[in-house]
Amino acid sequence: VMSVSVDLFDLNGAKAEGGMAVEDKKDLNWNYTLTTEIASLTGTKIVVKASDKPGHVTEKEQTV
Repeated sequence: VMSVSVDLFDLNGAKAEGGMAVEDKKDLNWNYTLTTEIASLTGTKIVVKASDKPGHVTEKEQTV
């Protein structure tokens, strides 16, 4: 994995937050930290996209 992006969308589908995750080289995890306060995550859709060196992109979305 070369990069990971994270986007959060509110109940109306508007983008509430987003940015790039940072790789933790110690345990090979990727971490994203919110930069704005979101009053309630209930109903928020989280979309994560990971890309590799050849440019393949895998996307996963989850509503909380």
